[in-house]
Amino acid sequence: MKVKQKTDLNIIAFVLATVALLQQSQSGITPALAEIGKAFPNSPGSYLAMLNTLPVLASIPATFLAGRVAAKKISHKTLLIVGMCFMLIAGAGGTACNKMYQLAVMRILFGLGLGVMATTLTDLTLGVFKNEQAKKQLALNAICASLGSIALQFLGGYLCLIGWRYTFLCYLLVAAPLLIAVLYLPAHAGAVPQSTDIPAKKSGNGHINVKQTVKWCSVFALFFIAFYVYVNNMSSIVVDSGYGTTGDAALVLSVFGLGGVLGG
Repeated sequence: MKVKQKTDLNIIAFVLATVALLQQSQSGITPALAEIGKAFPNSPGSYLAMLNTLPVLASIPATFLAGRVAAKKISHKTLLIVGMCFMLIAGAGGTACNKMYQLAVMRILFGLGLGVMATTLTDLTLGVFKNEQAKKQLALNAICASLGSIALQFLGGYLCLIGWRYTFLCYLLVAAPLLIAVLYLPAHAGAVPQSTDIPAKKSGNGHINVKQTVKWCSVFALFFIAFYVYVNNMSSIVVDSGYGTTGDAALVLSVFGLGGVLGG
């Protein structure tokens, strides 16, 4: 029984790490933003920047919805699959768009899938693993997220050398984690017996520390403001200034991802 439990946990850990490759997948088109902007010369620069930020904004309500639903009737496996299907279809669907608003709609749908997937991934990690194993799995997920971001940026940047539409084909990579989740994630994932019989220690009085919460929310807000200024403009700086191609922009942007790998 213990052997089977360990096998289930190892399989789930593998699937979660694979799915985590998609956690920062919205960044796949960032090296190509300058070329996409040239295809829509009448669209303001703010619209172009929104192609990168809309998925993150759309993921907020999806995160709340998935968190509520996951605790009730729909299984974690189903939620993961649904989220990744949205990401695959809406991500690659950008190749068929001819208007900026069409691209915006696709990015919103992509963000909805991203929010469902990311929330379910965290729920599964914390639900299946406890204590040190949970920390190790979260760290592994963070590393995989940064590696996935690098891979998608390189693929998106170099596909853009063929044409801006081809950039969105980088999201066909979503099919691999999707297939792995369908084939190998147990249907009962999230209800697997815990990896340790030692109950988790309870700490605190159950109340939220408002001061600390506000402080860390402010830190993260400032970080992401700086982050999106960086990623949204790097493509234009590299391509429009004649420093290189969208492939070179992907190389520059990958440095941030490498930092994420080291941090994880």
